[in-house]
Amino acid sequence: MEECMARIKKLVDDAKREAGLSQEIVLNGLGLCLSGCEQKTTNISLEENLHKRYPNLAEVIFVASDTIGSLMSACANGGINLISGTGSNCLLMNPDGATYQSGGWGHMIGDEGSAYWIASKTVKVIYDEEDNLIEPPYPTTTLKKLVFEHFDLNDRGIEIVCSGSVFRSWDLLKSGFMEGIKPRSQKDVEIPKFTLLKLEVSSAYGAIYQASKKSGYPLPKEYEKNSSVLFSYTRDEKQMNGHTNGNGHSNGTRNGNGLLEKKEVFSHSINNNRF
Repeated sequence: MEECMARIKKLVDDAKREAGLSQEIVLNGLGLCLSGCEQKTTNISLEENLHKRYPNLAEVIFVASDTIGSLMSACANGGINLISGTGSNCLLMNPDGATYQSGGWGHMIGDEGSAYWIASKTVKVIYDEEDNLIEPPYPTTTLKKLVFEHFDLNDRGIEIVCSGSVFRSWDLLKSGFMEGIKPRSQKDVEIPKFTLLKLEVSSAYGAIYQASKKSGYPLPKEYEKNSSVLFSYTRDEKQMNGHTNGNGHSNGTRNGNGLLEKKEVFSHSINNNRF
């Protein structure tokens, strides 16, 4: 509240300066229709505190919600103000000044029809389709393209850190692992490239790296020495045309850029040219 009042005072001072008025002038009235000023008790409290802190700010101060400001700008005797911006809200004002509200509960449980709601639903539709939970009623190709471009997402190969003692038995796990990542339906996304890494140092290194990043300390980081390659997979271009060329795996090291120095192609074929 203190910061809010200080900013209001500065805005009034700036407005006087731009209008060529003296800072000593006391305004006849100051109307403030602000986002979040939805409760009458807190609005009255803001009015009273502004008078106490800045007694020469204005003779009369009026505080209300931004929905009131929009409505009264167009309707002298009340009406309905329907808001659909980042959030959403709907306010009815009767001629006697009585108000009734629908919506405006915030992005967690409401704001239907708002820009946030639309964006949230968009991302949810994509996740539901990718996870095979809910089939969208219409194609999402263009939708995915827009979302991926906005968040700068793509299908570059990913590095996966394998933690835990189970991965010590990788030779026994490998065939089942590769079987498990096969697409199970037409909707499944094929993983074209990935690398499994195993840590050669304590996970405390990561905590130290994050602390140095937050503090701004230029701590040298040698990622290439902190892990080694357990397994790497790259889909062979020939596989895309329905051909295979055997299989293999790499247990190599990483270069200074965190990339594999040695990489062999692992390929396998299944029915219908799906991999």
